[in-house]
Amino acid sequence: MIVLVLVTITAVADVPTLQKKLDFQKQLQFPALLKKMHKRKLQVCRDDAGGDVAAAGASCSFLKNSFGCDLDLSTLNDAQPVGTLVKMMCPVTCDVCETGLAPPIKECKDDAGGGLAAAGTSCSTMKTLGCDLDLNTMDDSIPVGTLVKMVCPLTCNSCEEADVAPAASCLRSKSLPLECFEHDNKKRCYYIYRPANLPTDRPVPLVVFFHGLGACTDDMIGSFTVGWKELAEKEGFIVLYPQGLDKHSLSGIPVSPNWNAGPCCDMGQATDDFGFTKKLISNYVQNGTVDPSKVYMAGHSNGCGMAQYMAARASDIVSGVICHAWGLLVEPSSDYAAVPIVVVHGDSDLTTPYDGRLFFGSNAVENLENWRTLNKCPDTMVETEENGFGISSYQNCAGGTSVSLITIPDEDHYPFSVNSPGDTTQLAWKVFHETSKQSNLKCTDTSGQPCNPNKRRLLFGGRPIICTCA
Repeated sequence: MIVLVLVTITAVADVPTLQKKLDFQKQLQFPALLKKMHKRKLQVCRDDAGGDVAAAGASCSFLKNSFGCDLDLSTLNDAQPVGTLVKMMCPVTCDVCETGLAPPIKECKDDAGGGLAAAGTSCSTMKTLGCDLDLNTMDDSIPVGTLVKMVCPLTCNSCEEADVAPAASCLRSKSLPLECFEHDNKKRCYYIYRPANLPTDRPVPLVVFFHGLGACTDDMIGSFTVGWKELAEKEGFIVLYPQGLDKHSLSGIPVSPNWNAGPCCDMGQATDDFGFTKKLISNYVQNGTVDPSKVYMAGHSNGCGMAQYMAARASDIVSGVICHAWGLLVEPSSDYAAVPIVVVHGDSDLTTPYDGRLFFGSNAVENLENWRTLNKCPDTMVETEENGFGISSYQNCAGGTSVSLITIPDEDHYPFSVNSPGDTTQLAWKVFHETSKQSNLKCTDTSGQPCNPNKRRLLFGGRPIICTCA
């Protein structure tokens, strides 16, 4: 089942209506197992001393990267005692062993998370109620102690008390060209890797790689990973590495760089990562650099969710997905046409479990079945093995597509890193092309130009452009 999280914002127009609850977005709900978590006094400096985080299928690094060390867990699940912070559960990961408290990171900015604007009000209006007003008295989903002056430090002249996130420190690498453009009033950037031996007289395939939650694109192009640059040299394609944005929850909680892939991990900001990615691809297709019939999405964790989001919502653009360690988090568009999918997953992954419970979305096994249904695949699964890796595939699906899950034994949330027993990216590329008939076809329109067979375009006068594959 694909889980959707619906967020409702109640408009607040004036002071009287402010007495009603401000319906700020509640954070994503944890499963019932997290209800067992409780506030405890730290006796020793050890992460997850009671084992509750692991029992919930999470890890301290996931909580820190997803929500921040100062997050009050009661905002994720109202069964949790108010004041149970991530750093209390994870003192080593959050580097608070000596004091038990993390120093605030300060930046003086009103309504940093956009929650007031989304609720139809402003800092000046809120100040009329008093800068020391605890917003929890208006909405019990907001942590106790969240004062107006914390959300509106400029208006309330309380900049020294502000506690918000700093700007991202990504995009430092000098090893690849960096390009940026404006989209949705935001500066969006990406690195480009183009092998020197690529032809310049014809369009070439493209891979777009999305980093994981809390990661920097810089890490993805370095020695941390195995595969995409080397594979680009071997197979002849361009790789684009876009950078996600730093964001805040609607209540101002800082969140590391991420992708709006559905329920995770945009924190209600409605960032148009989908439109940004489509514009990025379009720029390269329109200038004749990229073959529109060979545009592939890739990524890790939250980035793998974004890659599958693109396939589900833009199947007329995306030719296939090869990604690591997560699944699809949204329903496809009404005009979805089958796209071949390969997901690589470690069977010891505790962050996005292989076959266990997830905070949101489906585990690896369920995700395979979801795509089987979406691509109208036969019921028969083909199971093979290569270099000790299990390969489960549904083949001969709609449009000659396939759906595959590559299982990496005893591997955690990083089944493509230098620690993995083999180049899983190269294996996934091989499985993708061996199981999907569509991926091996050459598609051209009536003018002889490359085309995506799922693309629904009309010429002037309403005559369709016919895309023929052979």
